[in-house]
Amino acid sequence: MRNKKIIFLINSINLGGAEKQISLLMNELANDRNNSIYLITLDSSKNDFYKLDQKKIKRYSCNQKKKNNFFEKLFNIIGLILKIRSLIISIRPNTIVGFLPLPSIIMTISTLGIRCKKIISIRNNPNYINISFLWKILYKFSFNFYDTIVVQTSELKFFYKKKYLNKQIINIPNIYNNNLLLRKNKIINPPKKKFILAVGKINSQKGFDLLLEAYNKIQKKIPRIKLFILSNSKNIDQKYYNYLKKFIKKNNLINKVKFHFDVSNISDWYRNSSVYVLSSRYEGYPNSICEAKQNNTFILSFNCKYGPKEILKNYPRKKLVQRENIYKLSEELEQFFKKKIKYKKIKFCSSSDIKVIKKWNEIL
Repeated sequence: MRNKKIIFLINSINLGGAEKQISLLMNELANDRNNSIYLITLDSSKNDFYKLDQKKIKRYSCNQKKKNNFFEKLFNIIGLILKIRSLIISIRPNTIVGFLPLPSIIMTISTLGIRCKKIISIRNNPNYINISFLWKILYKFSFNFYDTIVVQTSELKFFYKKKYLNKQIINIPNIYNNNLLLRKNKIINPPKKKFILAVGKINSQKGFDLLLEAYNKIQKKIPRIKLFILSNSKNIDQKYYNYLKKFIKKNNLINKVKFHFDVSNISDWYRNSSVYVLSSRYEGYPNSICEAKQNNTFILSFNCKYGPKEILKNYPRKKLVQRENIYKLSEELEQFFKKKIKYKKIKFCSSSDIKVIKKWNEIL
C-alpha cells in the first residue's frame, strides 16, 4: 500500500469537542505506517491544550491574529490563504480534511487548481452556523468542491443526503478513547458530596441559562446539591457569561453554582457527579455526553438536534427531556434526587473506536 499524505485543518487544538476529536483521530491514524499526518491550525501552537505525537505528526501553525478593521481582516485572510496554499503545494497531500466551517472554507479556496481529495467534517447543527453572512455564502458554495462529507449521526446524514444527492456522505461517530495527553494540566478535584455537573463552552448554544433557571426552581428542595459548570476559558461569550453571573447573584446562588475553567481531570468530575445535565439548545454530536456515558454517569439531557437521542439509544442511565423545557428539566432533577434510583453500571467497549478509525482510513 502506498503512503498517504493527509492534512488536517482546524482553527486550533485548544480545549473543545472538535479539537479533542481531531487530536485523538490524528494520533490514531499516525500509528499506521502507511499514513503521513500533517496538522495546520489557524491559531498559534502556544494555545494548544491537547498533545500530539510529535514524532509522527508534522505541525504547522499560521499564528492568525484578530483584526477589527475590515481591510485589515481582508488582508489577513488573503495572507492566511496564501500561506496555507504554499504549505499544501509543498506537502502535496492525497487528502485534506477540514474541521469546522471557517477552516473548511479556507481549505476550499487554498486548494483551487490543486488535485487532492477534499473532506469536510461537520461538527455542529447545520442550522446554526456561527459565522458572518458573507462567510455563510462561501460556506454553502464550498460544498460543491468537497468529495466527502463526514457527519456523526444518521439524522445529519439524512439531512445532507437531501441537499447533496451526488456527494459521498459518511456517518462516522466520535472516538470514545480518553487516553489523550494534555499540554496543560490543571487539576481541580471534584467535591465528595453529591452535585450536578454541566460541561461546555460559555455561549447561548449550551443553554446554561436554561439550566440555571431549572436549578433555581428546585434548589431550596435540594439544598445540599450544588451545580458545577466546567468550561473553556478561551472561547467565552462575555456578554452571555455576564448574564449568567447576574442571574446567579440576583437569585442568591453564589454559594451553590460554581464555574471552573480548563480542568484537565474532567473524567474525575464525571465519575463523581450525581447527574450530568446537557441543556443545549442545539448540538452536532455532543462530546460531553460521550464522556459522561464512558464514565457511567447518569445523564439528563434535552432532546435537541442533533446527537443526544442517537448517542444514548442503548444507554440505560439516562433521561431525555423536551428541548428547552425548563419546567420538565427542573421536575426531572428534583425526582432524580428524591427517588435515589440505582442503575446498573455498564462496561465500556473500546472496539467501537477501532471501527471509527477503520472508517476514516477507508475514506482518506
